[in-house]
Amino acid sequence: MESYVESPGSSVQQQYASSQTKKENKPVPAADSSASDSDGWIGVTGITGAYGIIITDLAADGPARVAGLKIGDTIIAVDDTSVKTVQMMDTIANSQAPGSQMKISFVRNGIASETIVTVQKRH
Repeated sequence: MESYVESPGSSVQQQYASSQTKKENKPVPAADSSASDSDGWIGVTGITGAYGIIITDLAADGPARVAGLKIGDTIIAVDDTSVKTVQMMDTIANSQAPGSQMKISFVRNGIASETIVTVQKRH
């Protein structure tokens, strides 16, 4: 695991981005305008932070909690696509079919990690 500590003139996100080699910027999937109760769900509530989405709550039975995410973690990417706002995160999660898997890159206590979350049907 790599450690990320903010220093003058840099940010955790910049350090994380510069540590990645040959990553492709993938387009963020568009939200489905015919959204229904079959939208993907990972059970995360968060706020937009300086480096990504700061998790403020997790559903007790939600996929994100099962995958090991914790309140206070900062989600910085989903499937190697940077997420900068809660809306982006919601768009990506909502576009996923239940049963599909998403790679979540996050920072906890200055250390970047990844986990796989299995999407569930929205409750």
